[in-house]
Amino acid sequence: MTTARIVDDVERVETPFDHIKTAERRRLLTRRKQRGPSPLKRARRKEIFDLAIVLMRKKGFVGTSVQDLADRLEFSKANFYYHIKSKEEMLYHISFETLSANLERIKAILDNNVPHPERMLAVIDCFVKLVVDHTAAISVYFEDKRHLTPQHLAMVNKLERQTVDALSDFYREGVETGDFRNIDPAIAAFGILGTCFWLTKWYQPKGPLLASAISQQVHALLSEGYRQPVRQ
Repeated sequence: MTTARIVDDVERVETPFDHIKTAERRRLLTRRKQRGPSPLKRARRKEIFDLAIVLMRKKGFVGTSVQDLADRLEFSKANFYYHIKSKEEMLYHISFETLSANLERIKAILDNNVPHPERMLAVIDCFVKLVVDHTAAISVYFEDKRHLTPQHLAMVNKLERQTVDALSDFYREGVETGDFRNIDPAIAAFGILGTCFWLTKWYQPKGPLLASAISQQVHALLSEGYRQPVRQ
C-alpha cells in the first residue's frame, strides 16, 4: 500500500520501503549510542578534565571559569560545551570516575581469600596510591563537592558510603577471626580513610618519600600504633 505526501509542493509517493529505511536509521543511531563517544572525543574530554583538575585545585571551582579552560586549550566556549554540558557536570564526572574506580579496586582486594592482615596492607596501599596518583583530583573532590547538584552529590555520597561500609564489614570480619583489635569497625574505617586521604594536604610528588615508603609507614602506624612494644 502506498500513501501520498506533499513535499515542497511536489507529490511524493510513500512506500513500505520508507519505513524499513527509517527503522534501519534508528538501529544505526542506537548502535552509535551503545558504542559511546568516539576515541577522539574521549581523548578531548580527558584533556579537558585533566586541565580542569589542575585549575580547580589552584583556583577553586568557583574561581575556575569555562573561559579559563577554553583559553588554555585554545578552543572556543562553544567547542567546550560540545564536549561538556557544564562546569558542574565536569566536577561530577571527575569525582564519580575517581571514586568508582577505587571502589572496584578495593572490592577486588577484599574478595581475595588471603589472611585479613595481608588484605589490610593491600587496602592501605591502594588508598595511598590513589591519593599519590590523583592528588589533585581527590583534593578538588573534597574541597568542591559542595558545588555538585543534589542529585550528583547523592551519587558520589553513595560511593563514599559503599567504601566505608565495605571497609567496616572487612574490619568486623577481622575482629571475629582475631586478626584485628576489637574496636568499633566504623571508627576503624574512618580512621584508616582519614589518615590516607589527609595525604592530599601534605604529600609532595618531589618529596623524599616514595609512595611505597609512605604506604608501609602508614600501615605500620595504623596496625601497630605509635608506642614501642613493651619489653619483657
